[in-house]
Amino acid sequence: MIPLFFGIAVFDFEGNGIIINLHASMKNPEDFDKILNRVITCVVAILIFFSAVCYYSYGNEIEDMVTLNLPHDNLTSLIQIFYCFGLLGSFPMQIMPAYEITEKTKSYQKCPTPDKFPACKRLTMRTLFVILVAVLAMVVPKFGLFINLTGAFVCTALAFVLPVMMYNKLFASTLTKRMNYAHKTLLVFGIIVGSISFFLSLFEIIKAF
Repeated sequence: MIPLFFGIAVFDFEGNGIIINLHASMKNPEDFDKILNRVITCVVAILIFFSAVCYYSYGNEIEDMVTLNLPHDNLTSLIQIFYCFGLLGSFPMQIMPAYEITEKTKSYQKCPTPDKFPACKRLTMRTLFVILVAVLAMVVPKFGLFINLTGAFVCTALAFVLPVMMYNKLFASTLTKRMNYAHKTLLVFGIIVGSISFFLSLFEIIKAF
């Protein structure tokens, strides 16, 4: 279904939450736009090729994770192990913005900090975050629906809604009529399609339980 596809497609670019951090940590920030365009082009090409090959191979019988369609042998186990290492390496970058936002809140700063081990509060909070994510991953029955739910709600806001609203507020004096119409169209498109995809995914997850 197209609405379900939308959430998963947007989720593929969930790394946009760390773009500002990457830009700030670069040695030559002026090259960021050029590098970003090349990386996105390569990622889109890889996703299109890999998705097309997987669907051509398994058709409508393809699972939420294509590794589940592979025969259960040593090669499949090795692929799954490498996939786990990939997730282990990318997870800290994806969850880092959540850590930074939480650690700047008043509630977090009001929590007591041990004098002998000041990092205890930070480590405890981050450990609880990881445990919460792990529990959610185990509880949700359909991995694909969970990805679509996240993409339709969070990633759609990061990709279509918030950037447009921030740009319009910061550069309101330089907006032309054409840009204003284009931004409004993009904003409405993201809200409508994201909402449809979100509710469809939510209903499917409820039915799966």
